[in-house]
Amino acid sequence: MDIGKYLAEKLNLELSEEKTLVTIATDKARFLGFDIRARKPSNLQRKTKRGCYARNYNGHIVLEVPTELVQKKLLQLGTMEIKKVGDKEIWKLTYRRDLTNRKDIYILNQYNGEVQGFCNYYSVANNRSKLHKSRYIMEYSMYKTFACKYRTTKRKIIEKYRIDKDFGVRYTDWKGKERIRLFWKGSLARNDFPPEAKVDTATKKAIGQGIYSLLSMSFVKNTDFPYRTLR
Repeated sequence: MDIGKYLAEKLNLELSEEKTLVTIATDKARFLGFDIRARKPSNLQRKTKRGCYARNYNGHIVLEVPTELVQKKLLQLGTMEIKKVGDKEIWKLTYRRDLTNRKDIYILNQYNGEVQGFCNYYSVANNRSKLHKSRYIMEYSMYKTFACKYRTTKRKIIEKYRIDKDFGVRYTDWKGKERIRLFWKGSLARNDFPPEAKVDTATKKAIGQGIYSLLSMSFVKNTDFPYRTLR
């Protein structure tokens, strides 16, 4: 029986064809910027941290970073461009003209915010380490932006702003104190979902009312909720 017909006749649920994908679990499905799939069955064994051998995680759900979305984001930010040479695609790093007239700390904050925001969003992705390349592109795009601002070379910019082994900008805060901000190079290892004790449970009345109103909009209209979220 057709799934849409079954849901309509038996469960009184409406199925949106535009926002719903019914597919094999091991095939990738795009949801909220993630590629979601189930691991394929395998008889291979893996070695654990204790040195023992265990079966693979057959059927476990995997969240992955889509390469094309990362590429699209970098192109939108103007940190790179793609040139075709024959059948090959060459990724060329570019500077951002709109930032060349800004203060040094503003340029660094802009890049840091974008890099951290992107990496934090995909913090639970199983292949989060794949973001090393995108951070590398953002980092060297920043070097080129500084070099364009001061009409110099990328190498001289790196030497000028090097603080130990990092790239940093010295600035004065609103209290008149001199401070240093570094380019973010945090770990890109996958983060597990936070345990219940560390989940942010807001108890303030105003925030609580906003949460309950949001939940009521989502769950009370149970005929639409499962499909409105699948985009």
